[in-house]
Amino acid sequence: MSKIKVDTIQSTQHATSTIGLTSTGATINGDCNATTFTGSAANLTALPAANLTGTVPDAAFPTTLPTASGANLTALPSANLTGAIPANLLTNAGGGALEFVKKIQPTTSVAEITETGLDYDTVYRLVFKHVLFDWSARIAFFPHLDNSTTKFTSTSSFDTCKMRMTNTSGNSYQEINNKWDFDMGAVSYELGGYLDFWTGYRPWIMGAMRPLYDDGFIQFWGRKGRVANTNNDSNQTYTYAKMNGFTIDAWGWNYTTTTEILMYKFKES
Repeated sequence: MSKIKVDTIQSTQHATSTIGLTSTGATINGDCNATTFTGSAANLTALPAANLTGTVPDAAFPTTLPTASGANLTALPSANLTGAIPANLLTNAGGGALEFVKKIQPTTSVAEITETGLDYDTVYRLVFKHVLFDWSARIAFFPHLDNSTTKFTSTSSFDTCKMRMTNTSGNSYQEINNKWDFDMGAVSYELGGYLDFWTGYRPWIMGAMRPLYDDGFIQFWGRKGRVANTNNDSNQTYTYAKMNGFTIDAWGWNYTTTTEILMYKFKES
């Protein structure tokens, strides 16, 4: 086998086109063309994407993506997205009028259902998906005012409650002052409907109920007026009541465990 030992091979056609031979390899100064190349391409850079062909082996892809921003990723198929959305990304999320708060469903037969800790200056909705009593009962709504944990029954002349009952035998109208409980009167074993209320100062309430075994329905509305600030409520900048909870009463009978009430609050943005 013959060997030619040189340090540099220079082109006769161009003074700077050379192949320099060193103890570790060769350095080409100029263009390099060949039919094929073999070996590692680890140090190749600036490869034009248009010139890349073939299939990338699976081993070239990491099993997990690096912890980098995905802000510029677009058109991700929803079928390929898994995992839970962090709670902080859902805060103040738009796209709907109501935000689900909870489902109220008694675990035992109870005469009253009470909720406390409502947000101030917020509009809520109660959806009476299905209310089932243990007898032909009636429902009344009582607010909790000024940080109280018990239902409010009023003797104040600033309270107003109105109720309209419509049934197959005709219409009736009733206005009740000096109290703020909305008594549907004797209904049936089951009923459904909704109720909206505001927890700001001078709170209001309105809604409609329908006994499920009757052709009639009941509408009611009202407001709470001024009361003394006896609970040092930090929200109370006026001498008006603030609502922080409610009790719905079955008037001597009980809500059964099949009762389902959905609680929402209205989004403002």
